[in-house]
Amino acid sequence: MDKSQKLQRYSRKDYTEVVDFPVEIVGRDGVVRRYSFEDSIRLYQRRVTFAPIRYRDDELVVAEIDHCRSRIDQLRRSYFHRHGWGTPSGEADPISVFGPVAGEIAAFLCRVLRVQGRPEVSVSPLDADSVDVGCWIVQPLRSDAQMTLYVHTFSANDPRRDAFFAQLKALEAGGTPEERLVAFHHTADCGLVITARAEAIEALERWQAEEEAWVDTEPTPIQLLLETIRKQEYRGAVRQAEEMVAEQPWHRDAYVAGGIVAAHLRDGFSAEEFGLVGSKYFPEDADLHYLAGVGRALQGRRADALGSLERSLELDPSDASARVYQVSLLLDSGQFSSASRMLRAHEGNDRRLTLLAAVVAFRWMVMTVLPASALLLGAVAISTQLFFALFAATGLTIATALLVYAWPPLHQLVVPQRIESVPVGARRTRRDKPPTPEFV
Repeated sequence: MDKSQKLQRYSRKDYTEVVDFPVEIVGRDGVVRRYSFEDSIRLYQRRVTFAPIRYRDDELVVAEIDHCRSRIDQLRRSYFHRHGWGTPSGEADPISVFGPVAGEIAAFLCRVLRVQGRPEVSVSPLDADSVDVGCWIVQPLRSDAQMTLYVHTFSANDPRRDAFFAQLKALEAGGTPEERLVAFHHTADCGLVITARAEAIEALERWQAEEEAWVDTEPTPIQLLLETIRKQEYRGAVRQAEEMVAEQPWHRDAYVAGGIVAAHLRDGFSAEEFGLVGSKYFPEDADLHYLAGVGRALQGRRADALGSLERSLELDPSDASARVYQVSLLLDSGQFSSASRMLRAHEGNDRRLTLLAAVVAFRWMVMTVLPASALLLGAVAISTQLFFALFAATGLTIATALLVYAWPPLHQLVVPQRIESVPVGARRTRRDKPPTPEFV
Protein backbone atom coordinates (compact mmCIF):
# COMPACT_ATOMS: atom_id res chain seq x y z
CA MET A 1 0.00 0.00 0.00
CA ASP A 2 1.47 3.36 -1.06
CA LYS A 3 1.56 6.56 0.97
CA SER A 4 -1.56 8.16 -0.55
CA GLN A 5 -3.66 5.05 0.13
CA LYS A 6 -2.49 4.95 3.75
CA LEU A 7 -3.34 8.62 4.26
CA GLN A 8 -6.79 8.08 2.72
CA ARG A 9 -7.41 5.21 5.12
CA TYR A 10 -6.63 7.47 8.06
CA SER A 11 -8.92 10.23 6.71
CA ARG A 12 -11.89 7.83 6.46
CA LYS A 13 -11.78 6.82 10.14
CA ASP A 14 -14.90 7.55 12.22
CA TYR A 15 -14.31 8.28 15.91
CA THR A 16 -17.89 9.20 16.89
CA GLU A 17 -19.18 5.67 17.48
CA VAL A 18 -19.61 4.44 21.05
CA VAL A 19 -17.76 1.12 21.28
CA ASP A 20 -18.37 -1.90 23.52
CA PHE A 21 -15.83 -3.54 25.80
CA PRO A 22 -13.93 -5.70 25.37
CA VAL A 23 -13.28 -3.94 22.07
CA GLU A 24 -12.27 -5.80 18.93
CA ILE A 25 -9.18 -4.44 17.16
CA VAL A 26 -7.65 -5.72 13.93
CA GLY A 27 -3.89 -6.14 14.22
CA ARG A 28 -1.30 -5.51 11.52
CA ASP A 29 -1.33 -9.26 10.87
CA GLY A 30 -5.04 -9.11 10.03
CA VAL A 31 -6.09 -11.03 13.16
CA VAL A 32 -9.02 -9.65 15.19
CA ARG A 33 -8.29 -9.58 18.92
CA ARG A 34 -10.40 -8.53 21.90
CA TYR A 35 -8.96 -5.99 24.34
CA SER A 36 -10.11 -4.67 27.68
CA PHE A 37 -10.38 -0.91 28.13
CA GLU A 38 -6.96 -0.66 29.78
CA ASP A 39 -5.29 -2.92 27.21
CA SER A 40 -6.75 -0.98 24.28
CA ILE A 41 -5.52 2.36 25.68
CA ARG A 42 -2.02 0.95 26.19
CA LEU A 43 -2.07 -0.49 22.66
CA TYR A 44 -2.72 2.88 21.03
CA GLN A 45 -0.33 4.74 23.34
CA ARG A 46 2.40 2.30 22.35
CA ARG A 47 1.61 2.94 18.70
CA VAL A 48 2.08 6.67 19.34
CA THR A 49 5.47 5.96 20.90
CA PHE A 50 6.65 3.75 18.05
CA ALA A 51 5.13 5.73 15.15
CA PRO A 52 8.46 7.37 14.20
CA ILE A 53 10.03 3.89 14.08
CA ARG A 54 7.20 2.25 12.17
CA TYR A 55 7.02 4.98 9.52
CA ARG A 56 9.89 6.96 8.01
CA ASP A 57 7.63 9.50 6.26
CA ASP A 58 6.75 12.53 8.42
CA GLU A 59 3.19 12.80 7.06
CA LEU A 60 2.49 9.17 7.87
CA VAL A 61 3.95 9.59 11.36
CA VAL A 62 1.68 12.57 12.04
CA ALA A 63 -1.35 10.74 10.59
CA GLU A 64 -0.64 7.65 12.73
CA ILE A 65 -0.24 9.70 15.92
CA ASP A 66 -3.41 11.72 15.24
CA HIS A 67 -5.34 8.50 14.55
CA CYS A 68 -4.14 6.82 17.75
CA ARG A 69 -4.94 9.85 19.92
CA SER A 70 -8.41 10.12 18.38
CA ARG A 71 -8.99 6.44 19.10
CA ILE A 72 -7.83 6.88 22.70
CA ASP A 73 -10.31 9.74 23.14
CA GLN A 74 -13.06 7.63 21.58
CA LEU A 75 -12.32 4.64 23.84
CA ARG A 76 -12.29 6.81 26.96
CA ARG A 77 -15.57 8.53 26.02
CA SER A 78 -17.12 5.15 25.29
CA TYR A 79 -16.01 3.67 28.59
CA PHE A 80 -17.42 6.56 30.58
CA HIS A 81 -20.67 6.40 28.59
CA ARG A 82 -21.09 2.76 29.61
CA HIS A 83 -19.45 2.64 33.05
CA GLY A 84 -19.16 6.20 34.35
CA TRP A 85 -20.72 7.37 37.59
CA GLY A 86 -23.95 9.35 37.61
CA THR A 87 -24.35 12.96 38.70
CA PRO A 88 -27.39 14.66 40.27
CA SER A 89 -29.41 17.02 38.13
CA GLY A 90 -27.88 20.48 37.95
CA GLU A 91 -24.29 19.33 38.55
CA ALA A 92 -21.63 19.54 35.85
CA ASP A 93 -21.23 16.55 33.55
CA PRO A 94 -17.96 14.72 34.45
CA ILE A 95 -16.92 14.67 30.77
CA SER A 96 -17.02 18.48 30.72
CA VAL A 97 -15.07 18.61 33.99
CA PHE A 98 -12.42 15.94 33.43
CA GLY A 99 -12.41 15.75 29.64
CA PRO A 100 -11.43 12.40 28.08
CA VAL A 101 -9.66 11.40 31.31
CA ALA A 102 -13.11 10.81 32.82
CA GLY A 103 -13.05 7.35 31.24
CA GLU A 104 -9.73 6.56 32.93
CA ILE A 105 -11.12 7.75 36.28
CA ALA A 106 -14.25 5.62 35.89
CA ALA A 107 -12.21 2.49 35.14
CA PHE A 108 -9.91 3.31 38.07
CA LEU A 109 -12.82 3.69 40.50
CA CYS A 110 -14.35 0.41 39.29
CA ARG A 111 -11.10 -1.38 40.13
CA VAL A 112 -10.61 0.34 43.48
CA LEU A 113 -14.19 -0.32 44.60
CA ARG A 114 -14.27 -3.77 42.97
CA VAL A 115 -17.48 -3.22 41.06
CA GLN A 116 -18.37 -4.55 37.62
CA GLY A 117 -20.88 -1.89 36.57
CA ARG A 118 -21.17 1.82 37.23
CA PRO A 119 -19.53 2.89 40.51
CA GLU A 120 -22.12 4.38 42.86
CA VAL A 121 -20.10 7.31 44.15
CA SER A 122 -20.25 11.04 44.60
CA VAL A 123 -17.35 13.05 43.22
CA SER A 124 -17.02 16.65 44.38
CA PRO A 125 -14.19 19.18 43.97
CA LEU A 126 -11.81 19.97 46.81
CA ASP A 127 -9.71 23.11 47.00
CA ALA A 128 -6.03 22.35 46.55
CA ASP A 129 -2.87 24.44 46.65
CA SER A 130 -1.59 23.28 43.25
CA VAL A 131 -3.20 24.50 40.06
CA ASP A 132 -1.52 21.67 38.14
CA VAL A 133 -3.28 18.85 40.03
CA GLY A 134 -7.04 18.31 40.27
CA CYS A 135 -8.19 17.32 43.76
CA TRP A 136 -11.57 15.68 44.42
CA ILE A 137 -13.52 14.03 47.23
CA VAL A 138 -14.79 10.56 46.34
CA GLN A 139 -17.29 8.72 48.54
CA PRO A 140 -19.22 5.49 47.88
CA LEU A 141 -22.93 6.26 48.34
CA ARG A 142 -23.50 3.36 50.75
CA SER A 143 -20.36 3.92 52.82
CA ASP A 144 -18.80 6.65 54.94
CA ALA A 145 -15.32 5.87 53.51
CA GLN A 146 -14.38 9.31 52.20
CA MET A 147 -11.33 9.35 49.93
CA THR A 148 -9.30 11.96 48.06
CA LEU A 149 -8.69 11.63 44.32
CA TYR A 150 -5.74 13.44 42.72
CA VAL A 151 -5.84 13.81 38.94
CA HIS A 152 -2.51 14.59 37.23
CA THR A 153 -2.40 15.27 33.50
CA PHE A 154 0.88 15.53 31.66
CA SER A 155 2.77 14.77 28.48
CA ALA A 156 6.17 13.24 27.75
CA ASN A 157 9.08 15.05 29.47
CA ASP A 158 6.56 17.18 31.38
CA PRO A 159 7.55 18.37 34.90
CA ARG A 160 3.99 17.57 35.98
CA ARG A 161 4.75 13.90 35.34
CA ASP A 162 7.65 14.16 37.78
CA ALA A 163 5.27 15.71 40.31
CA PHE A 164 2.97 12.69 40.02
CA PHE A 165 5.79 10.23 40.72
CA ALA A 166 7.13 12.41 43.52
CA GLN A 167 3.73 12.35 45.24
CA LEU A 168 3.47 8.61 44.70
CA LYS A 169 6.94 8.00 46.12
CA ALA A 170 6.17 10.03 49.23
CA LEU A 171 2.93 8.11 49.78
CA GLU A 172 4.62 4.77 49.20
CA ALA A 173 7.15 5.71 51.87
CA GLY A 174 4.30 5.78 54.39
CA GLY A 175 2.51 9.07 53.83
CA THR A 176 0.99 10.63 56.94
CA PRO A 177 -1.74 9.51 59.39
CA GLU A 178 -4.05 11.96 57.64
CA GLU A 179 -3.26 10.66 54.16
CA ARG A 180 -2.32 7.14 53.17
CA LEU A 181 -2.15 5.60 49.72
CA VAL A 182 -5.15 3.53 48.69
CA ALA A 183 -4.46 2.99 44.98
CA PHE A 184 -2.91 4.61 41.92
CA HIS A 185 -2.96 4.31 38.14
CA HIS A 186 -1.06 6.00 35.34
CA THR A 187 -0.83 6.02 31.56
CA ALA A 188 1.31 8.03 29.15
CA ASP A 189 -0.75 11.19 29.69
CA CYS A 190 -2.33 11.00 33.15
CA GLY A 191 -1.76 9.78 36.68
CA LEU A 192 -4.46 9.04 39.27
CA VAL A 193 -3.94 8.67 43.02
CA ILE A 194 -6.50 7.88 45.73
CA THR A 195 -5.64 8.51 49.38
CA ALA A 196 -7.60 8.32 52.63
CA ARG A 197 -7.26 8.45 56.39
CA ALA A 198 -6.58 5.17 58.15
CA GLU A 199 -10.12 5.01 59.52
CA ALA A 200 -11.56 5.66 56.06
CA ILE A 201 -9.52 2.78 54.63
CA GLU A 202 -10.91 0.52 57.37
CA ALA A 203 -14.43 1.67 56.53
CA LEU A 204 -13.82 0.98 52.85
CA GLU A 205 -12.58 -2.52 53.62
CA ARG A 206 -15.69 -3.21 55.78
CA TRP A 207 -17.95 -1.97 53.00
CA GLN A 208 -16.18 -4.13 50.42
CA ALA A 209 -16.45 -7.16 52.71
CA GLU A 210 -20.20 -6.57 52.91
CA GLU A 211 -20.54 -6.04 49.16
CA GLU A 212 -18.73 -9.24 48.16
CA ALA A 213 -16.96 -12.20 49.69
CA TRP A 214 -13.36 -11.14 49.35
CA VAL A 215 -10.86 -14.00 49.79
CA ASP A 216 -7.48 -12.88 51.07
CA THR A 217 -5.87 -16.14 50.02
CA GLU A 218 -6.40 -15.53 46.30
CA PRO A 219 -3.28 -16.00 44.15
CA THR A 220 -1.14 -12.91 43.73
CA PRO A 221 -1.02 -11.27 40.28
CA ILE A 222 2.49 -12.58 39.60
CA GLN A 223 1.38 -16.11 40.52
CA LEU A 224 -1.53 -15.81 38.09
CA LEU A 225 0.85 -14.51 35.42
CA LEU A 226 3.30 -17.38 35.87
CA GLU A 227 0.40 -19.85 35.79
CA THR A 228 -0.73 -18.37 32.47
CA ILE A 229 2.82 -18.82 31.17
CA ARG A 230 2.88 -22.41 32.43
CA LYS A 231 -0.28 -23.09 30.41
CA GLN A 232 1.52 -21.65 27.36
CA GLU A 233 -1.15 -18.98 26.91
CA TYR A 234 1.57 -16.58 25.87
CA ARG A 235 -0.42 -13.73 24.31
CA GLY A 236 -2.65 -13.62 27.37
CA ALA A 237 0.46 -13.56 29.55
CA VAL A 238 1.80 -10.51 27.72
CA ARG A 239 -1.50 -8.68 28.31
CA GLN A 240 -1.45 -9.66 32.00
CA ALA A 241 2.11 -8.36 32.37
CA GLU A 242 1.18 -5.08 30.65
CA GLU A 243 -1.72 -4.62 33.05
CA MET A 244 0.46 -5.38 36.06
CA VAL A 245 3.19 -2.89 35.19
CA ALA A 246 0.58 -0.24 34.41
CA GLU A 247 -0.84 -0.66 37.92
CA GLN A 248 2.49 -1.30 39.66
CA PRO A 249 5.30 0.37 37.69
CA TRP A 250 8.00 -1.02 39.98
CA HIS A 251 6.86 -4.68 39.74
CA ARG A 252 10.19 -5.99 38.47
CA ASP A 253 9.06 -9.58 37.92
CA ALA A 254 6.15 -8.48 35.71
CA TYR A 255 8.55 -6.63 33.39
CA VAL A 256 10.82 -9.68 33.19
CA ALA A 257 8.06 -12.24 32.63
CA GLY A 258 6.33 -10.08 30.04
CA GLY A 259 9.58 -9.40 28.19
CA ILE A 260 10.58 -13.09 28.10
CA VAL A 261 7.21 -14.13 26.64
CA ALA A 262 7.15 -11.23 24.16
CA ALA A 263 10.65 -12.22 22.96
CA HIS A 264 9.47 -15.82 22.52
CA LEU A 265 6.58 -14.51 20.37
CA ARG A 266 9.19 -12.46 18.46
CA ASP A 267 7.33 -9.29 19.39
CA GLY A 268 10.34 -6.99 19.44
CA PHE A 269 8.39 -3.83 20.28
CA SER A 270 6.84 -5.36 23.42
CA ALA A 271 10.05 -7.04 24.55
CA GLU A 272 11.94 -3.76 24.21
CA GLU A 273 9.19 -1.85 26.01
CA PHE A 274 9.18 -4.22 28.99
CA GLY A 275 12.97 -4.09 29.25
CA LEU A 276 13.40 -0.40 28.56
CA VAL A 277 10.60 0.87 30.82
CA GLY A 278 11.56 -1.57 33.58
CA SER A 279 15.18 -0.42 33.44
CA LYS A 280 14.02 3.15 34.16
CA TYR A 281 12.78 1.95 37.54
CA PHE A 282 15.56 -0.61 38.08
CA PRO A 283 18.61 0.80 36.24
CA GLU A 284 20.99 -1.73 37.82
CA ASP A 285 18.98 -4.81 36.82
CA ALA A 286 20.91 -6.79 34.19
CA ASP A 287 17.86 -8.85 33.13
CA LEU A 288 15.91 -5.76 32.04
CA HIS A 289 18.78 -4.44 29.92
CA TYR A 290 19.10 -7.93 28.42
CA LEU A 291 15.41 -7.91 27.43
CA ALA A 292 15.73 -4.43 25.91
CA GLY A 293 18.63 -5.74 23.83
CA VAL A 294 16.69 -8.79 22.67
CA GLY A 295 13.71 -6.63 21.70
CA ARG A 296 15.88 -4.24 19.71
CA ALA A 297 17.63 -7.13 17.96
CA LEU A 298 14.26 -8.58 16.94
CA GLN A 299 13.46 -5.23 15.32
CA GLY A 300 16.72 -5.33 13.36
CA ARG A 301 18.32 -2.51 15.40
CA ARG A 302 21.63 -4.32 15.88
CA ALA A 303 23.73 -1.40 17.15
CA ASP A 304 21.14 -0.44 19.79
CA ALA A 305 20.80 -4.09 20.80
CA LEU A 306 24.56 -4.44 21.30
CA GLY A 307 24.56 -1.37 23.53
CA SER A 308 21.84 -2.82 25.78
CA LEU A 309 23.52 -6.23 25.92
CA GLU A 310 26.86 -4.63 26.78
CA ARG A 311 25.20 -2.82 29.69
CA SER A 312 23.56 -6.06 30.82
CA LEU A 313 26.90 -7.86 30.84
CA GLU A 314 28.56 -5.01 32.71
CA LEU A 315 26.02 -5.60 35.47
CA ASP A 316 26.14 -9.42 35.30
CA PRO A 317 29.18 -10.79 33.38
CA SER A 318 28.12 -14.37 34.20
CA ASP A 319 24.89 -14.24 32.16
CA ALA A 320 25.59 -16.82 29.44
CA SER A 321 22.38 -16.08 27.50
CA ALA A 322 23.21 -12.38 27.19
CA ARG A 323 26.72 -13.33 26.08
CA VAL A 324 25.35 -15.76 23.47
CA TYR A 325 23.10 -13.08 22.03
CA GLN A 326 25.87 -10.48 22.03
CA VAL A 327 28.40 -12.75 20.30
CA SER A 328 25.80 -13.91 17.75
CA LEU A 329 25.03 -10.32 16.78
CA LEU A 330 28.74 -9.55 16.46
CA LEU A 331 29.17 -12.54 14.17
CA ASP A 332 26.18 -11.42 12.10
CA SER A 333 27.83 -8.05 11.55
CA GLY A 334 31.23 -9.55 10.73
CA GLN A 335 32.94 -8.30 13.92
CA PHE A 336 34.86 -11.53 14.49
CA SER A 337 37.68 -10.10 16.57
CA SER A 338 35.15 -8.45 18.92
CA ALA A 339 33.18 -11.71 19.12
CA SER A 340 36.36 -13.60 20.03
CA ARG A 341 37.20 -11.00 22.70
CA MET A 342 33.70 -11.25 24.21
CA LEU A 343 33.96 -15.05 24.31
CA ARG A 344 37.26 -14.86 26.18
CA ALA A 345 35.69 -12.44 28.69
CA HIS A 346 33.12 -15.03 29.82
CA GLU A 347 33.94 -17.11 32.85
CA GLY A 348 32.16 -20.43 33.07
CA ASN A 349 31.33 -23.49 31.00
CA ASP A 350 28.34 -23.10 28.70
CA ARG A 351 27.98 -25.41 25.68
CA ARG A 352 26.41 -22.65 23.58
CA LEU A 353 29.44 -20.44 24.09
CA THR A 354 31.72 -23.39 23.42
CA LEU A 355 29.97 -23.89 20.09
CA LEU A 356 30.29 -20.19 19.29
CA ALA A 357 34.00 -20.33 20.09
CA ALA A 358 34.33 -23.22 17.60
CA VAL A 359 32.45 -21.15 15.00
CA VAL A 360 34.81 -18.21 15.49
CA ALA A 361 37.87 -20.49 15.27
CA PHE A 362 36.52 -22.08 12.09
CA ARG A 363 35.87 -18.68 10.55
CA TRP A 364 39.41 -17.58 11.46
CA MET A 365 40.80 -20.68 9.77
CA VAL A 366 38.71 -20.08 6.61
CA MET A 367 39.63 -16.40 6.34
CA THR A 368 43.28 -16.60 7.48
CA VAL A 369 44.90 -20.04 7.51
CA LEU A 370 43.51 -21.41 4.23
CA PRO A 371 44.28 -18.30 2.11
CA ALA A 372 47.79 -18.08 3.61
CA SER A 373 48.38 -21.77 2.90
CA ALA A 374 47.13 -21.37 -0.67
CA LEU A 375 49.45 -18.41 -1.26
CA LEU A 376 52.41 -20.28 0.20
CA LEU A 377 51.78 -23.36 -1.94
CA GLY A 378 51.26 -21.16 -4.98
CA ALA A 379 54.61 -19.50 -4.40
CA VAL A 380 56.28 -22.91 -4.00
CA ALA A 381 54.65 -24.17 -7.20
CA ILE A 382 55.85 -21.16 -9.19
CA SER A 383 59.40 -21.36 -7.87
CA THR A 384 59.82 -25.15 -8.10
CA GLN A 385 57.34 -25.91 -10.91
CA LEU A 386 55.97 -28.83 -8.87
CA PHE A 387 52.63 -30.03 -10.22
CA PHE A 388 51.52 -31.31 -6.80
CA ALA A 389 52.06 -27.93 -5.13
CA LEU A 390 50.14 -26.18 -7.90
CA PHE A 391 47.29 -28.68 -7.59
CA ALA A 392 47.18 -28.22 -3.79
CA ALA A 393 47.23 -24.43 -4.04
CA THR A 394 44.36 -24.50 -6.55
CA GLY A 395 42.37 -26.86 -4.33
CA LEU A 396 42.84 -24.67 -1.24
CA THR A 397 41.81 -21.57 -3.19
CA ILE A 398 38.60 -23.25 -4.41
CA ALA A 399 37.83 -24.59 -0.91
CA THR A 400 38.31 -21.14 0.60
CA ALA A 401 36.01 -19.54 -1.96
CA LEU A 402 33.32 -22.18 -1.39
CA LEU A 403 33.50 -21.86 2.39
CA VAL A 404 33.29 -18.06 2.22
CA TYR A 405 30.27 -18.34 -0.11
CA ALA A 406 28.60 -20.94 2.14
CA TRP A 407 29.36 -19.07 5.37
CA PRO A 408 26.00 -17.23 5.86
CA PRO A 409 23.72 -20.32 5.74
CA LEU A 410 26.35 -22.41 7.55
CA HIS A 411 26.60 -19.75 10.25
CA GLN A 412 22.83 -19.75 10.79
CA LEU A 413 22.85 -23.53 10.96
CA VAL A 414 25.49 -23.91 13.65
CA VAL A 415 24.89 -20.82 15.81
CA PRO A 416 22.82 -21.90 18.83
CA GLN A 417 19.31 -20.66 19.58
CA ARG A 418 19.62 -17.08 20.76
CA ILE A 419 16.35 -16.53 22.61
CA GLU A 420 15.89 -18.48 25.82
CA SER A 421 12.99 -20.88 26.05
CA VAL A 422 10.14 -19.51 28.12
CA PRO A 423 10.61 -21.94 31.06
CA VAL A 424 14.32 -21.07 31.23
CA GLY A 425 13.71 -17.34 30.85
CA ALA A 426 10.97 -17.36 33.51
CA ARG A 427 13.59 -18.33 36.09
CA ARG A 428 14.82 -14.76 35.89
CA THR A 429 11.75 -13.73 37.89
CA ARG A 430 13.17 -15.57 40.88
CA ARG A 431 16.47 -13.71 40.99
CA ASP A 432 17.36 -11.29 43.75
CA LYS A 433 15.78 -7.90 43.12
CA PRO A 434 17.47 -4.53 43.35
CA PRO A 435 16.83 -3.19 46.88
CA THR A 436 15.27 0.15 45.98
CA PRO A 437 13.33 1.12 42.84
CA GLU A 438 13.95 4.48 41.24
CA PHE A 439 11.07 6.66 40.10
CA VAL A 440 11.51 8.54 36.84
